[in-house]
Amino acid sequence: MRYQGSSVQRGLGRLFTVLAKAAIILPLGSFCIWWGYSMSRAVGGGVHNFRQAVLLTVAMSGVTTTLAAVVWTISPFLHKRQTWIGLAIKTTVETGLILIIYTAVVFVWRQNWTPTQGLSEEAAFMPVLGHVNAEFFSDFLWLEYLVCVVPLVSILSGVLTSMFDFLQKQRQLLTATDSHG
Repeated sequence: MRYQGSSVQRGLGRLFTVLAKAAIILPLGSFCIWWGYSMSRAVGGGVHNFRQAVLLTVAMSGVTTTLAAVVWTISPFLHKRQTWIGLAIKTTVETGLILIIYTAVVFVWRQNWTPTQGLSEEAAFMPVLGHVNAEFFSDFLWLEYLVCVVPLVSILSGVLTSMFDFLQKQRQLLTATDSHG
């Protein structure tokens, strides 16, 4: 029974870690997207009202955060014995790679789209996320995502993963010391 309890605790600990990172990345990613896409100008120019711009920005940050969370979920299994700097670098690269792949998939989807497939944003820019993708990847806006958002979120993902790993190891050391002392 003890083994199952510790397995459940580890699972809950990993879930908490992913949620904590997401709680940090979501608003910072939203800020980065707002800045990178000059959403203030879009609001000032009448393209969107403030509420629409915020919702679109948070939605795109949510997609980005979810993709980064895939890396955070897999990373502990791939990089069990890493220094903090090695973990940070690998997580940064992996997060960047998954965000670049996502951008490429949207781009390829859009390039292969024809009007016979439907004239909605969902048809042209992928199902479910079509409206959000259309806002941030139409024309050459995907370049802004690659240049502004991907590097910042990737670096932040690597730093957070390394920092959380370090804190978890410190907590395990304290727990081990307390149980022996």
